[in-house]
Amino acid sequence: MMKRRDFLQKNAIATLLLPFAGWSCAVSEKGTWAIQVAGVSQYPDISYPSDKRVPLNWKVFPVSKAGDQNPILRFASNASFRKRYFHYLRLTTAIDFREIKRIKAFLPETGVELGEFVMWYAHPFQPFEIPIDRKYLSAIDQEGIGLRITEGTSDAWFFLNDSESNVNHGLQPHILSSDSEHGTEEAFYKNLYSMNSFSPFGWMGGSVQDALFEMHLEGDLQATQTLKMHLEKYLDAENGIRFENPHTRPLDGTFNSIEDFLPFVSIASTYPDHIAHQNALEFIKKRTGDSVILYGNHITTEGCYTLAYPMAAWAGLYQDEALAQQAVDQLLHRMRYLTDEGAIYQRSSLDGHKTYRNWGRGVVWYLLGIVKTLRLLENESRFNVQNADQLQESFRFFASKMRDFQDNNGCWASYVDQPELGVDTSTTAGIAAAMAWGVERKWLDVSYLTYCEKAYQGLIPYLSPDGFLRNVSQINRGGEDLQMSPYRVITQFGMGLMGQLAVAIEKVKQL
Repeated sequence: MMKRRDFLQKNAIATLLLPFAGWSCAVSEKGTWAIQVAGVSQYPDISYPSDKRVPLNWKVFPVSKAGDQNPILRFASNASFRKRYFHYLRLTTAIDFREIKRIKAFLPETGVELGEFVMWYAHPFQPFEIPIDRKYLSAIDQEGIGLRITEGTSDAWFFLNDSESNVNHGLQPHILSSDSEHGTEEAFYKNLYSMNSFSPFGWMGGSVQDALFEMHLEGDLQATQTLKMHLEKYLDAENGIRFENPHTRPLDGTFNSIEDFLPFVSIASTYPDHIAHQNALEFIKKRTGDSVILYGNHITTEGCYTLAYPMAAWAGLYQDEALAQQAVDQLLHRMRYLTDEGAIYQRSSLDGHKTYRNWGRGVVWYLLGIVKTLRLLENESRFNVQNADQLQESFRFFASKMRDFQDNNGCWASYVDQPELGVDTSTTAGIAAAMAWGVERKWLDVSYLTYCEKAYQGLIPYLSPDGFLRNVSQINRGGEDLQMSPYRVITQFGMGLMGQLAVAIEKVKQL
């Protein structure tokens, strides 16, 4: 495992002078990969849906469901790019998809098909890629690449090239050319330290920011700069928070659900006086009964990480012991509803009907939520919370069970006890990160570090050449059928969990 400290020292001077120059289309040929950002010479004259808002007001372009005036991506001719062995066309979604979409890429003049994007239930800022056979690169230089929808009932929207932005080229339409199918830790960190790792406000963006926050606490100046760059996109001096809900509709000054609050862990530390904190706490208090929040008729493991953990951060910020106990009560409540002797369930109704048995990310939210919440509270020695020992016992019990499900390559499946369903890299990173923090707390024996390091090494082959984490199970928008399918994607919260695993391992080794 490459030490992050070594990487930082190696790149410190270049980063200070030219923070994100590696993402321009004029990438140095000394690297093993390069990006050509596309211009879009034509696209349909249609309007973005009036009830939705373009995230960050970035430039966007549509692919029309009607097939009118198919967009054409144009690329500057670059013979050196064609010498590389692997090529991928990338598009990044700029709106939520509530269905399965298929978008064909083709040569506009000859009609030759280059490949097809399959996009299930996508979220904004999510990159999708298809391989491009290098034999077509000369033709692409001449004709460009056309796009048309072959399945889907609504228009698709993607981020457009923007000559004024040099921090998010990985999210603009582009061709990635590489000497290898796989990436390196160095590429991973460069990608993490940019707007390429940005994701919607809430649990997705929060997973990235939590990794950057832990790195920031270790003195990582690049992480600090990136963390603030991300958070400042959400923070608003008047409304508190400015963001779009999961339907890409504006939701400024209020919140959508318990899954919105994870970013407040880092906001509490970096912007302790911001008005957003009181707005969030008021929203929570109005929905609190008996020290817990019930999300409709269902309780989920997400609340362990996205609610209890931020509540612990607020308890520390305001030195509020009652809030600290409420954070613990959140975890206890979810432990009672969502676990039994054999499994962790992502969801339960109030009458005890449980679903998503041993779903990997549900396990992640449970374990990571417990250890990170109590870690914050334990660091506040003045808090005298009750029944935290029950949570530690549950954490140890399930960490032991999860350890036995790790495969020979260090990975976990999308449902941890069903390896035939295939590896999920977000589950792998998240479970291992929780274990590493458990070792750091001395809740787990140091022998668990071996499993954590094996997981980290198991994730490296899933990195793209430019440092995105591939093979993540898609967000839970398509039900258990989708989660049990072999469908896998790139999505930034997986990078966040991997980053957190890296910093947790390093933290343990410093003990």
